Amino acid sequence: MPKIIFILCFSVLITGCATLFSPSSDTVSFESEQSGIEAFVEGKKVGEVPFSIDLDREVFKHKFITFKKPGYKTMQMRVKKSLNKTSLFNLTSWPSWLTDAMSGNMMEYSPGHYIIELEPKEPATQSQQDAILKRFVWSQFINIRRDVARGHGDYRDTLDKLAQENFQRLPAWSNQALALAVTSSQNPAQLYRRVTEWLRNPQPSL
Repeated sequence: MPKIIFILCFSVLITGCATLFSPSSDTVSFESEQSGIEAFVEGKKVGEVPFSIDLDREVFKHKFITFKKPGYKTMQMRVKKSLNKTSLFNLTSWPSWLTDAMSGNMMEYSPGHYIIELEPKEPATQSQQDAILKRFVWSQFINIRRDVARGHGDYRDTLDKLAQENFQRLPAWSNQALALAVTSSQNPAQLYRRVTEWLRNPQPSL
């Protein structure tokens, strides 16, 4: 019996916590306001945005996804990874760390959601840029309010990018009046008006 207990304890010791208690892959999703964007991994088409993909966890390799659309510049992005917090329970057990590293479970793909925006090969006109910004606000109204309220997020980042392209200015989210005006907006039209008024005049009456 003592021998069996020893074997069990040793097995737990050398098996990483992340390997034991975490999945071996992560689901990563992609969406865009632009239709017809195709995604490729190592030259093979894996989907058309919006779509989700399961990626096996790996510590020593990076996963790249290429996005293409006729009339737009091809974009290649590296899917970001972060430390799997479950592996922290290994503490000072280097065999467990090694196991998690070899299995790939020491790392996880994070964030699990991306918004894809391709750049046109020809510069967009001002009216086209305005239409893109307005369409984004109309379709992602709830998500934008949520991100502004919590102070971060992919939807707020995308709004910042579109604002920079249209107005060469970023919304000052540290301005409490602006943040409150956005989070209290009752509909997309009101949110769009308040944001664009502030971008045209940083001290408007919101």
